[in-house]
Formats: sequence, C-alpha cells, structure tokens
Amino acid sequence: MKVSEIVKASGVSRSTVFRFLRGENVRAAAKMAIIAAMEQLGGVNEFAVNKQMKLELEISASHDLEQFSGFARVVDGIMSAANEKGITVSIVRRDREKSAQDYPVWDHGKLGVIIIGKGMEDECREEELLCQHNIPHVFINRMMEHPKSSFVSVDVSDAACALTRHLVEKGCKRIAITGDVKKLRIDRDKIAGYKKGLQEAGIPFDPNLCLEDVPKEQLEERLTALLSENEKPDAYLGICDTHAMLFVSVAERLGFEVPKDIMVAGMDDVPTSEMFRPSLTTVHIPFYEMGVLAVDALLKQTNQDVKSVREVLNYHLVERESC
Repeated sequence: MKVSEIVKASGVSRSTVFRFLRGENVRAAAKMAIIAAMEQLGGVNEFAVNKQMKLELEISASHDLEQFSGFARVVDGIMSAANEKGITVSIVRRDREKSAQDYPVWDHGKLGVIIIGKGMEDECREEELLCQHNIPHVFINRMMEHPKSSFVSVDVSDAACALTRHLVEKGCKRIAITGDVKKLRIDRDKIAGYKKGLQEAGIPFDPNLCLEDVPKEQLEERLTALLSENEKPDAYLGICDTHAMLFVSVAERLGFEVPKDIMVAGMDDVPTSEMFRPSLTTVHIPFYEMGVLAVDALLKQTNQDVKSVREVLNYHLVERESC
C-alpha cells in the first residue's frame, strides 16, 4: 500500500498522511479518514493506528455543575456512547475567561467539546470562540442561534407552552412561574413558552405571577412572598423540578395543600420527582439520549461537508399527584 494511494482514498494531504504514519498528532477528522482509507486498501500501520485512535472529547461544564439536575444522566449517556467507540472523556470546569484561554490554542487532534449547563454569558462567549476557531462542539439542551453552532436539545419553549396549556385545561387561570432570564437562556426560553401558552389559552398575562428576575439564592424568599399575597396563584410551573419541589415545601409550610389548593408542575423528570410527595407532574427531558447523540454529533462534524449538527428531541408530559 503506497502513501499516494492513501492520499487519494482519504482525501487528506500527503504531509498529513506522513505525520500520521510517524505517529504524530493530526486532526480528528483527518485521522479517521486516513484509517478508513487504510482499512479500505487492506492494510494498516499498527503503531500509527494505536497512537492515533486514542480519540478524546471534553465535557465543558460550569463551576456549579452539580446544580444542573440532568447533569448525571447526560454524562452517563456520553460515557456509554464514548466507551462503545473507544473515546476518552475528560470534564473541564470552564467559564468565559477559561474559554478565552483554552480555545485559541485548542488541540485539533481532539474530537471536540460537549457543553453542559452554562449561564448565558459563559455560553455566548464559548459559542463565539468555538465557532471562530472551527472547533467541533455540541451544546446540550440549548437551541443556540449562531449558524455554525451544533446542539442536541428539546424545544424547551414548546415544552413549557404545552405544560402551561395542560394546567389551563386542569382549570388553572392564575399560573405563577419564576426564573432568572437575564442569566439563564433556559429560563428565558421556558418563560417565553409559558407566555405563549397563556396567550393561546386566552388568559391575560399577569406580571405579578411571572417573576423573571429571581436568582436561585432568593427563590425561597420570593416564593414565600408570592404565596403571602392576597391573590395567590392557583398553580405554579417550575422552570425545573427542583423549583417545583421547593414551591411545594414553601406552600405546605404556609398551610396550603398540593394539589387541593394549588397545582404544581415541574420540568426535567429527575428521578426524585416520582418519589417526592406528592409525586410531581413534570415534562420528561431525555437527558441520557442527549448525551449519546452528542457523541454522534461530534463524530458527524469530522466530515468537512457538515457545517453543524442540530438535533431536536421529543419530550413528553408525565402527570402525577401534584396536578
């Protein structure tokens, strides 16, 4: 098998093929093309293949990654798919400053980056740098705007809209919601869906029930104030299951019964939502499947003809005792 044959079959430059055969690092897309060509031609350089096929991907997570309720399930899906394909996985806690340090000197021998659970400022800066430096990447459960961005997500705005309509169908007209739309894209998109759901149901929007400026450290205090007002809500839509569970705890402490006095629903369907009492009505988000598909999306991006990969998954409503 001649080098010229590998070059022709792989579409990779002659110099890159020589670097590969010497066991030097080359781009992930190039190494996969060369190995596929060598297998097609009926021979491999074992030293080069053993060295080069140690593909690696990074999970880029926030410093408070434990706050993201779906993190463990996403990582489980990533690890399952990566192990099956012989890919090494590392987790990096990365904010926008670290993104500015890391991505201009990115090792293109790595497969790419999967981004999980960031605030909006960190996400926007990371997206900008990843696209600028042509680094294969996948955002998890975020529908990003940049045309070169890749993501695996559900349409969380549509999911929140559907959940709002479900509460309306249950007879609720004063549905409360809380979030931090300036800091979190996920909160912004879900509250947009909530507003759309009210509009579709013909229910006037009440800004006193939609608290868009509530950081997590103020959530319990603001929920207590909300339930202490004369006109209490008849339902609460939690941005996530954790918010919904906290609302139930605050409501019960103040003497309300769920769902008799107030219906409650969350989003994510974390494992504890079914064991919680009352068990929580929620929207199931397929976090494990997102992790699996994110690895596939990175592999697709090794094809130079692929500009970006955008996968939108289905969600489904899970009705339990809290409604």
